[in-house]
Amino acid sequence: NDIGIIDYVYKCNVYLGNDEKIWARKKILNNNKIKIAFNCRSNQEVKNWPVQNWELLIKSLRDFEWIQLGDQNEPYIKNVVNYSGKLNRRESISIMSVCDLFIGPDSFLAHAANGVNLKSLVIFGGSRTIQNLGYSDNINIANRPPCSPCWINQDDGQKCMNELKCLSNIKVETVKSQIISILTPIQG
Repeated sequence: NDIGIIDYVYKCNVYLGNDEKIWARKKILNNNKIKIAFNCRSNQEVKNWPVQNWELLIKSLRDFEWIQLGDQNEPYIKNVVNYSGKLNRRESISIMSVCDLFIGPDSFLAHAANGVNLKSLVIFGGSRTIQNLGYSDNINIANRPPCSPCWINQDDGQKCMNELKCLSNIKVETVKSQIISILTPIQG
């Protein structure tokens, strides 16, 4: 406010070439299913929703085409199109540009999804704040136990002393209901 900035909208922009978009359309199955790009892992464990929750979520929403992105550290998830560890960053962003929704933790891919104007659901847990890292046009899910925000940085050897309650207490049904509310207009 001292320099006259009263309101700031946090936004990324990623510019893809037509050749990248054409490539992505060819990589994605040409079916009538809604396409959800997702990744499960951030490089910080305090941002990662439990893998079993991802498995339950995807199993409960089988009517969608799930496209897994991310690096080689992504967990194996059944019944998805798995590009994790197989694409570079621009290729992953290109794939996201032809999807209907992105779901994941606060990570590079969440920011990239915002850069291609892809509606996103970001699972924050409680280690970071939505006010600092969330985009207002996303659905941002957080859980705020008394220990949050902790800003734990594992690179400095810090560890969660509360068993990542902020993430494990976010229920699959909560995420599922948000996905359905986002995608209902697309399905209609």
